[in-house]
Amino acid sequence: MKVLLRISTLASLLFGSLLTPCWADVTAGRAAYERHDYQAALQALRPSADGGDASAQFLLGSMYAHGEGVTQDYAHAAQWFLRAAEQGHPAAQFNVGILYDEGLGVKQDYTEATRWFRQAAHQGSAAAQLNLGSAV
Repeated sequence: MKVLLRISTLASLLFGSLLTPCWADVTAGRAAYERHDYQAALQALRPSADGGDASAQFLLGSMYAHGEGVTQDYAHAAQWFLRAAEQGHPAAQFNVGILYDEGLGVKQDYTEATRWFRQAAHQGSAAAQLNLGSAV
């Protein structure tokens, strides 16, 4: 039993040490984003976003949607938001719904918009719930 515990502890230490730099990058990227240092945010977030971190993907989507530190590009925003949304990120799901609803960076598709608003609403997004309630 002690051998299994040591292996589990070793595995968790190794796994944790591999993830810590990603978490640190996202934290540093979020801090840079909040102080409007978009170049630093982009450098810190890109590796984590490429590695699958939904929060980093959401922030990159926001940067592309608003042209913060990058040229405004709704198609790139949609790609990043969609990657985060598929992992269950409610704000990204809401934003994907907006992009489909408005036809920004994607082909306008009210059915897809409603699908993404519904997913975000089920996770408690008040904005998504409002959009669903307003769609009559």
